[in-house]
Amino acid sequence: MFKGKDIRRYSLQLVIGFTFTLLSAGGLFAQKELIDFGNSLLKSGKFEEAKIIFNAVALNYPEQVWQRKAKLGLGKALLGTGDTSSAITILNDLGRGKDEIALNALLTLTSLNDSELVAEANLRVAMGFPEVENRKERLLSAYRTFRALGNLDRAIDVARIIGSDYSSLRKWAQLELAELYLKKGDFSEVNRITSRYPNEDRARLLRARVFLSKGDTVSAIEALSDSRTLPNLKLLAEIHERLGNFDGVLRTLSRFPDTLQQITRLKANAMLKLGMKAQLEDLIPYVKDSLFRAKIYLSLGYPDSALKILFNLRNAPDSLFVKAYLQNGDIFSAWTFWKKGTIPPGLSSRIATNLDSLGFHKLAVKIWHKLWEEKPHGEEWIPLDTIGTRLAQDLFLTGDTVQLRGVLDTLSKIGIEP
Repeated sequence: MFKGKDIRRYSLQLVIGFTFTLLSAGGLFAQKELIDFGNSLLKSGKFEEAKIIFNAVALNYPEQVWQRKAKLGLGKALLGTGDTSSAITILNDLGRGKDEIALNALLTLTSLNDSELVAEANLRVAMGFPEVENRKERLLSAYRTFRALGNLDRAIDVARIIGSDYSSLRKWAQLELAELYLKKGDFSEVNRITSRYPNEDRARLLRARVFLSKGDTVSAIEALSDSRTLPNLKLLAEIHERLGNFDGVLRTLSRFPDTLQQITRLKANAMLKLGMKAQLEDLIPYVKDSLFRAKIYLSLGYPDSALKILFNLRNAPDSLFVKAYLQNGDIFSAWTFWKKGTIPPGLSSRIATNLDSLGFHKLAVKIWHKLWEEKPHGEEWIPLDTIGTRLAQDLFLTGDTVQLRGVLDTLSKIGIEP
């Protein structure tokens, strides 16, 4: 009985024997028969055997046409055996030609799992063989790939070709170029291109983004003021949100339904800031961001609903659990989350205050002591005298006179009498 390895060895021996028979016989059609035989082996998935054939042709027939046909077959065989790097080198070299073999090599490269390599191959096919099928689609595919990969210079090259070769896509290509130049920070090119399309909403959007990049929000708002499309009005609403103009957010987005996911969060946040609880409750079913939905429930005073969401989320912030438990009056669960997480000072002081009110001064001391050491500032600023006074009171109640003396000395030095 033949085993798998024996069958493969026997197959290779047959191919080697057949190859040497043809080479020995010579004749006008030997090389063609070998190429055809190699191609049939490729089709049947016998890549090692095909390599033998194509290597034999390359070694024994120096004429360019047979060399190129053999290399094409060898490149495909190498792909089949997993030697992708060697195959790409061969196929790339063949692709520099202008014949059918070059086209075949490039088309083979477009089937590989390497997006940038495929984009380059599609571009070379489109430019080297303008009569090829689906030329426009190949250019568009190359453009989208280069843009997605952040290869802006290559994307610009392809966008220019598309705009030049296809009049129906000229405006689209020009505005794509403007967006690419915006990403490069070339604002003068953006303005030069968009000035040709003063009434196009996409041109308005790009001009507004230039203004925002320069910190000119007033001009950005003016650029978007006559817009009607969703991307423009969404950006306008985001500017109003940044400026704290939440009425402006809702006015800007009023023409769009609440079900439109791109704007639901903007609407909900504006309603939160404006205290529009009834409208916010109507909007909740359309908010797909679970974490944001939990925050809305907390703002509406529904901690149980918030907790149901938070427990089903990975890496939900401990601070939200603390807020929910505090709303529920579950101080000890809030304390548990305080111990394991990084809780903002404001929430921490609320937990400590609640623990003090319940008489759990030893637990409260831990929180006040941490705040005393960290001395929170910025948005979460708490006056040091407040923290020190509460800490001193709890240290007194728990009988920790050593730490109490140190805190009192510090407060005295800054002129505070607890």
